Amino acid sequence: MKKTITAAAILAALLLTGCSGNNSSGASESTSASSAAESEQSSTASAKEKAEKLLSEVEFSGEMVEVTGENMELRLGFSADGITDFAAYTCGSGAYPDEFGVFVAENSDKAAEIKTALEARIETQRSTYQDYTPEEMYKFDDCVVKQDGNTVFYAITADNAKAEEILK
Repeated sequence: MKKTITAAAILAALLLTGCSGNNSSGASESTSASSAAESEQSSTASAKEKAEKLLSEVEFSGEMVEVTGENMELRLGFSADGITDFAAYTCGSGAYPDEFGVFVAENSDKAAEIKTALEARIETQRSTYQDYTPEEMYKFDDCVVKQDGNTVFYAITADNAKAEEILK
């Protein structure tokens, strides 16, 4: 219960801070420098930082709930054993296919196991939602599962390109 309250508090804080406007009147050089800095920060950010950024920048159909080490195997199909850092969220109600996660494994074998499990999960979700909420199937068109060394990330969202940019 404490973790749910903490996740809800973090999400509420992100929603409040995420409402500030974007000023697009800056020079293109400033935008390029900002993009380069974000790219560098993205590669060094923790899984939690990446998840918080994604939650604040991508719109989700339902309330997102955090996947914990205790429920990871039930929800995603692999255990938290051998994972050194992770953050993952799924649609709490199950009414929408929205979900994402980033996982840092201790070794490449565990990373490959995670990637395989996530690919299987996406196929299961795809078959589940095609009849349940067919209007949400576009989220599967360009959903992503990628492995880079010991890091694996995935996303099924309304903006998978943006999710990939944040999670990589």
